[in-house]
Amino acid sequence: MILPRLKSLSPKTITMALTELSHIGKSNPIASFMEVASTLDEDLLIKVIVKMTELNDSLAASLEEDALAEVENEAKFNTLIFELESLVALT
Repeated sequence: MILPRLKSLSPKTITMALTELSHIGKSNPIASFMEVASTLDEDLLIKVIVKMTELNDSLAASLEEDALAEVENEAKFNTLIFELESLVALT
Protein backbone atom coordinates (compact mmCIF):
# COMPACT_ATOMS: atom_id res chain seq x y z
CA MET A 1 0.00 0.00 0.00
CA ILE A 2 2.74 2.46 0.94
CA LEU A 3 5.37 1.38 -1.58
CA PRO A 4 3.28 2.05 -4.71
CA ARG A 5 2.34 5.44 -3.32
CA LEU A 6 5.98 6.25 -2.57
CA LYS A 7 7.00 5.31 -6.11
CA SER A 8 4.40 7.65 -7.57
CA LEU A 9 5.19 10.69 -5.44
CA SER A 10 5.71 14.03 -7.07
CA PRO A 11 8.18 16.38 -5.37
CA LYS A 12 6.83 19.16 -3.16
CA THR A 13 8.39 22.03 -1.33
CA ILE A 14 8.51 21.90 2.44
CA THR A 15 6.01 24.76 2.59
CA MET A 16 3.53 22.88 0.38
CA ALA A 17 3.96 19.72 2.47
CA LEU A 18 3.49 21.55 5.76
CA THR A 19 0.32 23.19 4.45
CA GLU A 20 -1.01 19.79 3.42
CA LEU A 21 0.02 18.28 6.78
CA SER A 22 -1.99 20.92 8.60
CA HIS A 23 -5.06 19.78 6.66
CA ILE A 24 -4.40 16.09 7.28
CA GLY A 25 -3.83 16.43 11.01
CA LYS A 26 -3.33 13.33 13.17
CA SER A 27 -6.09 11.32 11.53
CA ASN A 28 -4.07 9.76 8.71
CA PRO A 29 -0.45 8.82 9.49
CA ILE A 30 0.14 7.25 6.06
CA ALA A 31 -0.92 10.42 4.25
CA SER A 32 1.27 12.41 6.62
CA PHE A 33 4.21 10.13 5.87
CA MET A 34 3.62 10.61 2.14
CA GLU A 35 3.63 14.37 2.53
CA VAL A 36 6.95 14.29 4.40
CA ALA A 37 8.40 11.83 1.88
CA SER A 38 7.40 14.11 -0.99
CA THR A 39 9.86 16.72 0.32
CA LEU A 40 12.87 14.37 0.05
CA ASP A 41 15.32 14.76 -2.78
CA GLU A 42 15.15 12.06 -5.44
CA ASP A 43 18.24 10.12 -4.30
CA LEU A 44 17.08 9.98 -0.70
CA LEU A 45 13.57 8.97 -1.76
CA ILE A 46 15.04 6.13 -3.83
CA LYS A 47 17.00 4.96 -0.76
CA VAL A 48 13.82 5.05 1.33
CA ILE A 49 11.95 3.04 -1.31
CA VAL A 50 14.77 0.46 -1.52
CA LYS A 51 14.90 0.07 2.27
CA MET A 52 11.12 -0.24 2.57
CA THR A 53 11.10 -2.80 -0.25
CA GLU A 54 13.79 -4.80 1.57
CA LEU A 55 11.76 -4.63 4.79
CA ASN A 56 8.63 -5.74 2.96
CA ASP A 57 10.46 -8.68 1.35
CA SER A 58 12.01 -9.65 4.68
CA LEU A 59 8.65 -9.56 6.41
CA ALA A 60 7.05 -11.68 3.68
CA ALA A 61 9.87 -14.25 3.96
CA SER A 62 9.54 -14.29 7.74
CA LEU A 63 5.79 -14.85 7.54
CA GLU A 64 6.32 -17.71 5.10
CA GLU A 65 8.93 -19.30 7.39
CA ASP A 66 6.57 -18.93 10.35
CA ALA A 67 3.74 -20.60 8.43
CA LEU A 68 5.99 -23.53 7.50
CA ALA A 69 7.23 -23.86 11.07
CA GLU A 70 3.63 -23.82 12.31
CA VAL A 71 2.73 -26.72 10.01
CA GLU A 72 5.83 -28.70 11.06
CA ASN A 73 5.21 -28.08 14.75
CA GLU A 74 1.57 -29.04 14.45
CA ALA A 75 2.60 -32.33 12.81
CA LYS A 76 5.14 -33.00 15.60
CA PHE A 77 2.53 -32.17 18.23
CA ASN A 78 0.00 -34.53 16.66
CA THR A 79 2.63 -37.28 16.55
CA LEU A 80 3.42 -36.79 20.22
CA ILE A 81 -0.29 -36.85 21.13
CA PHE A 82 -0.74 -40.07 19.15
CA GLU A 83 2.27 -41.65 20.91
CA LEU A 84 0.99 -40.50 24.29
CA GLU A 85 -2.47 -41.91 23.61
CA SER A 86 -0.88 -45.20 22.49
CA LEU A 87 1.07 -45.41 25.77
CA VAL A 88 -2.04 -44.65 27.82
CA ALA A 89 -3.96 -47.36 25.94
CA LEU A 90 -1.26 -49.92 26.81
CA THR A 91 -1.54 -49.31 30.55
